Formats: sequence, structure tokens, C-alpha cells
Amino acid sequence: MTLLHPALPLGWTPFFGEAFYCHESNKEAFCALERWPQHVLGAEHPSSVGLYGPLGSGKTHLAMLWARRNQAWVGNLEGLPMLHTGGRYVFDDVDIGLEQGTLCEEMLLNFFQELSYHQACCLWVARRPPAEWCLTLPALRSRFRSMLAFSLKTPDDTLLDLVLHKSFQDIGIKLSARARMFLLRRIPRSFSGIAHIRTHVQRIMLRDQSPIRLDLLKKALMNSEKDFLHVE
Repeated sequence: MTLLHPALPLGWTPFFGEAFYCHESNKEAFCALERWPQHVLGAEHPSSVGLYGPLGSGKTHLAMLWARRNQAWVGNLEGLPMLHTGGRYVFDDVDIGLEQGTLCEEMLLNFFQELSYHQACCLWVARRPPAEWCLTLPALRSRFRSMLAFSLKTPDDTLLDLVLHKSFQDIGIKLSARARMFLLRRIPRSFSGIAHIRTHVQRIMLRDQSPIRLDLLKKALMNSEKDFLHVE
């Protein structure tokens, strides 16, 4: 069920009890995961589907919503339980794991082959499309490259503004359009950037017992930038 937002041309969709905003950057991927694996995707009923996009595009968030909706196991191959009939699985940062050598290609190939046998399915999440993953086994490379995969793009201004508004609203803070524009011009253009600045704004408001003001937002931005520099 998709509801139209009264002010913006976006679909607000209750996806397993949570709000997810459909927009051009994520609509195709969202619609596919909303149907799969209960329904076919086009003419296919795949046991594996890929989900990829740049950092901050919301792919992990979407994958976790899918996991909760389908009671999927989430993790890595090292701690993988025994496959069971009809099981649901999610692997995140697959391309990074392959590059760093933390994912064994032989185990991946065996897991891939077992999925169909057990009528199970797996969502593979990465930053880059499967065709660009670092793979040496021809059989595994062929399987991943032929896998149905959906991309998420970097969110645009309209989507970021809506998510910023909703994110602060959820913790009882009303941001004016001017305040949102001020923040969006200065934070990383991603959902994780929004979550990060919200944490700092809330922390300063609680510490200083201060309402939302421009100087408070500036302090939050300074603290947020220091955190990002520390991470880098």
C-alpha cells in the first residue's frame, strides 16, 4: 500500500511497520523487494537478488526492512547456519568482503548452489554492481553476473529534505524549511549524514536546554565534522 505525501510528489509506504519513502532514486528496488520472494519479478522467480548503490543511498536500510519482513538471517558466511527449506538470508557489503578476502569464494559458490535446492533465497547487498565484484572463480562470477540486481542512486534534494524533516519530527523537533536548507547545504548528502547531524543536534539541545537556533545548528555541524574527520 502506497500513500501520497500531501506536500511532496513522493510515495510514503508502510513497509513492515516502518516508513519508507519511494522516489526515483529507489523506487524500482523498493517495488521489487516489496514483491519478492512471494511473487515473481517479471518472468523470473529468482533465488538470489542483488541490491547495490553508493554509500548513504539507503540500501542497507531497505535490506534490513526486507529482512525483518521475511524473518531473514543477516550476517556473513563465517557464521552461517545450516540452510533450511524456504530460508531467507541477507549478506551486506559483499563486494567489500570479496576485496578484503574475508569472504571465501568456494563457500559462496556452494551456498549459491544450495539456495535453489532448499528453495531458499538470498539478498546480496553491495556498493557496486555484481559485474564489478572481485571474483576469481568463473562459475561464481557467472552466477553473480547473471543475477537479477537493482540499484539505488544517491538521494536528491527533494528526498533528503523530506527524510530530514521526518527524522527530526520523530524525536519531537520541528525544523523550519530555512533550518533544513541550512543543514542540507552543509551535511553529507546521505541518509547516514542526516542521522548523524540529528544525533548532534539532539545532544546539544539536551545539554544546553536550548531550542533550535542557528548558533545551535552551527555547533552541531562543527561537532559532526570533527566526528567524520576522526572516522577518516
